[in-house]
Amino acid sequence: MSDSEARQFVLDALLLVKAVPIAADRIAVLCHYQPALAEGLHLSQVLTVDFDGRWSDIGRFRWHGVDMALRGGAELLVLGRDGQVGSILAGNVSESWLEEGRAMGPMRGIVSSGDATLAFGMNRHVYISDSTTWRRFEHGFDDTAPGAEIDFDALLDDMGGLNAVARTSADSVIAVGMNGEIWRSPIARDAWVKEASSTHVGLSAVCIEEDGAEVAAGQAGIVLRNTGGAHWTEQPYTGPQRLDFTGAVAVPGGVLLADGHALRRLRSGTLEQVTMGTPEVVPAVKLSAGFGLVVGCAPKELFFSRDGLSWTLLL
Repeated sequence: MSDSEARQFVLDALLLVKAVPIAADRIAVLCHYQPALAEGLHLSQVLTVDFDGRWSDIGRFRWHGVDMALRGGAELLVLGRDGQVGSILAGNVSESWLEEGRAMGPMRGIVSSGDATLAFGMNRHVYISDSTTWRRFEHGFDDTAPGAEIDFDALLDDMGGLNAVARTSADSVIAVGMNGEIWRSPIARDAWVKEASSTHVGLSAVCIEEDGAEVAAGQAGIVLRNTGGAHWTEQPYTGPQRLDFTGAVAVPGGVLLADGHALRRLRSGTLEQVTMGTPEVVPAVKLSAGFGLVVGCAPKELFFSRDGLSWTLLL
């Protein structure tokens, strides 16, 4: 198959879920195979593409992949909705589970930073791995004392879930999710503490700016900022309001936000649409960064930038 035929196959048959930089000139892309979805089946496919437009098929999994991360600069990990984990390393493809036998999630995402990889999802299910094994990382979410009577009504009201996780420093992580919930834990042990977020709308993205400030974004145009401690405040801005943000990446001088319909840049209190040199607006759903690149995708779009200002479309 020629490069142009491979590109057309991606456009015709695949839905892009997540794109991740794996080198300074190469991106890995997690996709869903549309013909399988039409039959009620799931086939998750992982491709790579370089900046010369050469596509390669490097792995397939017969389950619903929801996210992907690069671990240790070499291993791609694909997270399944029901707790499956696919590994692609040096041409070898393998599968495992976060925990067999547990009704899980559904899981929402996976992140890898330094020596820790975390997988997370609904019901505040969180797992951590430092090599090949996974363990629960959930202490602090349920503060019911051992032997105490369980208030099931309160428990149902507090059934939350996590949509995004970021490593804030070498020793801590932050998680955001449903109903505006924000949690923080040291990376060395699971000891989650809930922080006041000043909102009850769902938060779907979190990132760390160059100066260490933490930014969370989500539904109805909400953007929260924390510059120290646990003091989250709503960040006012001019520009389009009440967008539903789905992804966030920090860049010099601001934050890039995806809202499903377009890519936006928030800087100096102004939210503006990012233009990519095309007559049409380029949709953006998910964002990631690494190897000096910012990468974004939507179901039929794939693009990257080296500086957050000039953009190249691969699809």
